Amino acid sequence: MFLLVLLFSLLVATVAVQNTTPVTLRVLVFELRDVALSVLVLISIALGAGLALLLGLGTWIGNVRAVRQRDGTIARLQAELARAGAAPPPASVEPPPQRMAPALGDGDGAQRPEPGESRLTPP
Repeated sequence: MFLLVLLFSLLVATVAVQNTTPVTLRVLVFELRDVALSVLVLISIALGAGLALLLGLGTWIGNVRAVRQRDGTIARLQAELARAGAAPPPASVEPPPQRMAPALGDGDGAQRPEPGESRLTPP
């Protein structure tokens, strides 16, 4: 992620350095004269990054609330278990081992063909 941000920053810096032409910016009734294009590019990118940060902030706050609520539920349920005299759950539960299908001729009842013998010919 850091590398991506660094590459994007270098691209923005390159565009800003190569575009120093003065321009006139008109927004509704406002007008700015002789503003370097690079300054407008940098301001636009900064405003976009700030807006993205504000939009992501709501999601982040929602996630923090959900985690706190789940932590509270877990603590409440563990307290109920302790009052009921049940053993606490293990800290981590390992998944059961995966069973692999037996290889051909390894205890599955099938016979391996002899060298030079085809499996498709009748016995």
